[in-house]
Amino acid sequence: MMTITLQEVKIFNFRSIKEMQVTLDPAVTVLVGANNTGKTNFLRALQIALGTNHPFIGKEDIFIAKDEILPKERAAIIDILLVPHPDGEFNEVWVEHWGNAIQGELGVKEFVAIRTRIRYDSDHLRYVIEQCILKKWPNTDPSFWEKTALPRKLREVIPLEFIDAQRDIYEDIRNRSSFWGRIVADLPLAEPEVKEIESIMNDINERIVNTSEGLKQVKKKLELLNQTISHSDKGVSITPITRKLRDLNRGIDIHFQSEGSESFPLSYHGMGTRSWSSLLIFNAFISHQVEKNNPYHPLLALEEPESHLHPHAQRHVFDQMKDIPGQKIVSTHSPYIASQANLTALRRFSRKGAETQVSQIDMNSLDNESQRKIRRQVLNTRGELLFARALVLFEGETEEQALPILANAYWNKHPYELGISFIGVGGRDYLPFIRVAEGLGLKWFIFSDGEEDTLKKLNSMLKKAKLNDYQHIPEIIVIEQGDNFEQHLLNSGYQNELEEMIKQHELENAINEQHRVALENRWQPLTAENLNKKLKEAKTTYAPLIAEALINLPDENRRFPPKINELFDIMEQTLNLLPLQEVINEST
Repeated sequence: MMTITLQEVKIFNFRSIKEMQVTLDPAVTVLVGANNTGKTNFLRALQIALGTNHPFIGKEDIFIAKDEILPKERAAIIDILLVPHPDGEFNEVWVEHWGNAIQGELGVKEFVAIRTRIRYDSDHLRYVIEQCILKKWPNTDPSFWEKTALPRKLREVIPLEFIDAQRDIYEDIRNRSSFWGRIVADLPLAEPEVKEIESIMNDINERIVNTSEGLKQVKKKLELLNQTISHSDKGVSITPITRKLRDLNRGIDIHFQSEGSESFPLSYHGMGTRSWSSLLIFNAFISHQVEKNNPYHPLLALEEPESHLHPHAQRHVFDQMKDIPGQKIVSTHSPYIASQANLTALRRFSRKGAETQVSQIDMNSLDNESQRKIRRQVLNTRGELLFARALVLFEGETEEQALPILANAYWNKHPYELGISFIGVGGRDYLPFIRVAEGLGLKWFIFSDGEEDTLKKLNSMLKKAKLNDYQHIPEIIVIEQGDNFEQHLLNSGYQNELEEMIKQHELENAINEQHRVALENRWQPLTAENLNKKLKEAKTTYAPLIAEALINLPDENRRFPPKINELFDIMEQTLNLLPLQEVINEST
């Protein structure tokens, strides 16, 4: 059971982080966001403050703005706040261990705050790491420094173990400093037991060599080295297995047998199995350390636990990860993992220019039903939006298929390349998506039908989200005159194109050429009413055909209907996107 929590982290001037404050979940904090938004930088900052191994530090670890020359006096600051959990008072074990480092009123909101500074040492011409105790929290002055003694053995009792996305149990087995190597090296054996076991191991080695004619010949020839190098009769020995317990990790291997196959070493298995195995070994290591040490509060900073795993395995590995003792901070690109996290535990990282920003959902404004809707309607089915740059929300089936095709033609890039998710909400329930977008700092747009009931419901949801009505939000595009998407196309002068599209679709689906000729001879022009009816009856069939018909129009000015053009224009302004024609102009 945890008795303390790393509750908050404040960072100044570290890599892409100019200034950031992050609260952490007592159990698992999940960091989401696109690539290169600063998630790894945050984990590295924690590793410098609390890690068991310091990474190399240099000027690259100090924040620098675009076109700025790095001042030598600029230092990076990493402040951490440790508090009792779940009560406001540290238990006697921590009090004995930390003593005067504990601040606050006795028994009320006690805390330990530690500042880590990375600064340039002009005497030694290199960057150095220093640490001190903060006597108040928060301390918003990055230049503050006080020479105070740190709690003894700080990193031994609250160690942060950083596991990057390149983990591999095959490499761990051969690395003496890995979690596997540290477990194997920690053999609680008395000296007489060690000598007895090593004697047995030597006997086994001799027995293997003496029963192998090949090994005996090898040994005999290698003994010729004695004549030219060592001038001794003890210079050569062959050890099929290790002779010393301290070298045990070199000879140990792990075999795994999947259903219906032979048992093979893990090196023969795929990277998914090897990556997963590495996490399970870490679990064993931490569990072992928890049993041995008191006080002890392990921290795990883990990159991409989903590496090399299929979706179902990703969900399962998250469950296993939650069982690892201690506090976990996990960065992920997996919607399957993010969807399982508590809403309170999600932290979305994004970039604004050179700076990293972090956002989280304000849970104080959400009742249980609102949280349930977010989980069911957003995270469980649309978890990929957590990694998007912006969302475009709409109700209709036609828009869901047509808008991405039109956007691709408008910007000459697929929306996913631009980080844009087009999402059909169904049932006109925009509210859960708006709340997630607002909480996590995602840009969002709505493309709405103009029916009276739809707009009333939209305004009601905006009010619940504590936003203005739709008339005062330029990112909400509403089709005028109470129309839907199909009617908007008809009103905008696309009747002939839509009719030709339907005609060609029916002809292409003729059974044979005779049937095709008969269909063409029987074809009658459609009234606007019948055309609209046909489009509504087969929305999912005609939606992509409508989009293809529009983008293939010879007149470029007619390829994007007015309201579509209005939507893309406001997206372009808000997200700094360029339409196709401007991309062409820039390149020439």
